Order: sequence, then structure tokens, then C-alpha cells
Amino acid sequence: MYDKFRVICCENREKYPGKLFIDIYPADHITHELLYRMRLKLTPDVYDITGGVYLDDLKNGEVRLKYIKHHDKMLQKQQDAMRARIDPQIKKLFYAMKERGVTQTIQASLTEAYEVFNLDMTYPKSAREAELMQARERRQKRENIMKERQAYYARQKYAANPHIRLMIKQLERSGD
Repeated sequence: MYDKFRVICCENREKYPGKLFIDIYPADHITHELLYRMRLKLTPDVYDITGGVYLDDLKNGEVRLKYIKHHDKMLQKQQDAMRARIDPQIKKLFYAMKERGVTQTIQASLTEAYEVFNLDMTYPKSAREAELMQARERRQKRENIMKERQAYYARQKYAANPHIRLMIKQLERSGD
């Protein structure tokens, strides 16, 4: 069982009055941002009111909550005022999770993270595939270098003819 978790609390008082969405996930798997985006996929139009909370399971039946402090003093005061309302709900949800043997309240996977952040999923699945990808990259790099060299030497050959050089110089002087 994990002993450190990330927690976010979201709400929208206009659309979901009196409803607080609390999501808990093991801390070493995803970030608060990804956890928030997974919540947005399930319930759009909610906003994160905590900015990020770490929950430490002390294994003796106690839980410690650490809030990420805001830089703004007014937001820190607002965060401290919210703690009285939010902390008991987070602890209640965590103890219920622990009784059921669940480690997370929301499903989030790396493939969903790649979708959310629009990342490239072309990572190798085996050592052989990694070798093939590296060989393909080396071959493409060599082909690009060969094309650049051919273009360079073609320009050199073209510019080496005396009548063409004279024409280029005259065009440069005339401003064309």
C-alpha cells in the first residue's frame, strides 16, 4: 500500500451547489495537474480550489495533510479558511478508500495522460524495437546530410562558371 497521495478538491457552486469533488491518487504516479485534468474529463466546468494537497498515511490510523502554499498572502488566508471545511471530508473519503482496499478515487493511466497533454506515444516496447528506431533515425539523418551536401556542391558548381558569377555580381550591384 502507498503512504503518500496527491489530493485535489474541485467544485462549481453554480452548476453543482453543495458538491465537492475530491480525488485521491498515489503521489508517485501522476501530478496534481494531470489529476485535475482527469477530473475535468469526468465533470467539466469545475475548478480546483486547493491548488494541491499531499496526504501522508502515517500507518497508525492517522493522516497528515500538507497543502501547497500559494505565493499570495490573501490566497493563503483563503486556503487556511477552507481547510476547516475540506480536511474532514478528505479524511473521511481516505478512510473509506482504505477500508475497501482501493488506492485511488479516479482512474488515470499513462495513455490518458498522453491524450490529455497531446504527447507522442512512439516509445519502444522492447530493446529490439529501440534498436530499430535508433537505426531508422541514423539512416534518416544520413539521408538528410547527403541531400544537403548534394545541394551545396550543386550550388558550388553553378557559382563556379565565370559568366554566371559576373551576372550575379551585376545583379547585386544594380539592386535586383
